[in-house]
Amino acid sequence: MSTLYELTNDMKAILEMMNDPDISEEAIINTLDFVDGEFKDKFDGYGKVIRTIEGLAEMEAKEAERLSNRSKSKIAKVKAMKVRLQEAMIETDQRKIETALFTFAVQRNAPSLAIESEEHIPHEYFAVQEPKLDKRELMSAVKNGLEVKGVSIVQGESLRIR
Repeated sequence: MSTLYELTNDMKAILEMMNDPDISEEAIINTLDFVDGEFKDKFDGYGKVIRTIEGLAEMEAKEAERLSNRSKSKIAKVKAMKVRLQEAMIETDQRKIETALFTFAVQRNAPSLAIESEEHIPHEYFAVQEPKLDKRELMSAVKNGLEVKGVSIVQGESLRIR
């Protein structure tokens, strides 16, 4: 079987043959039937491979999500266990416990801010952010007649497989 590249070139050659008055219509039709059949078979093959890969990718994404959820569940259990250990140590007034395998210690964390409301914080403590282009709003405005130098609506093409 020919490659997609070869079949594409064959189809182009047939289109050129149609413009040649010296080649009979019957010869063009016979050649087209043969090449067109191979061309469509090649597309079917590509389509099957694409569907298979898409299915595998979807399964892998679901498996990754399942494993991620499983991991998050385990991390939550570990956090809960640490909280119980810390509470037990604090309630029994023990800041450090040494066992045969581990040393458990309750220690102070680095200081952090607790902010109830930002309303009274001086403006100088707010980070200035760069303006961010809202492409959806701009697209809508351009569709409705706004003209902006260097901005135009473009529409590309992509392959759909049904």
